[in-house]
Amino acid sequence: MASNDLRWLQAAVPQLKDYLLSNEIFWNIGIDPQLTLGNLLLAETQVKAAGGDRRLLTEIAAQKKEWPSAWQKKAEREFGSRLRQWTQYLAELSEHPSRYAAQYKTEVRVRTLLELLAGEAPGLSSQLAALDSKLKEMTTSGDFVWGKESEKAFPKGKYWFLWVGVKQ
Repeated sequence: MASNDLRWLQAAVPQLKDYLLSNEIFWNIGIDPQLTLGNLLLAETQVKAAGGDRRLLTEIAAQKKEWPSAWQKKAEREFGSRLRQWTQYLAELSEHPSRYAAQYKTEVRVRTLLELLAGEAPGLSSQLAALDSKLKEMTTSGDFVWGKESEKAFPKGKYWFLWVGVKQ
């Protein structure tokens, strides 16, 4: 997974300044997923955990430092969009657990993006408390959902939602 994230960062980072200074939340970079601050933070987390490309990681930090208000605004806007997406999935999972449980491994990516984005703008994480309570009622402790190669990047305490399974 880290090699895919590294390739993605190599495509995204050269466009980061233009993206940050735009009004767009989603930015086409020619490969999937689109550039968003959340996707950038997710790929950065994976690459850091794998001991990846220092030059790219340094460039990301420099862009964040150079454009702090643009960075924070992107985080806030994407957080709102991802929060709606996650709320919808949890509603579907709550209503039809047997139908939507299999999608948890994919859909929990959105919750991970929310965690990463919440770290970029004060006050956002408080919006997750009610949804996390709902999720805890629907899940039970389990194995890491994304496979061994990503475990190191997402410790169980902070990313508890990646270490659960859906009750059926």
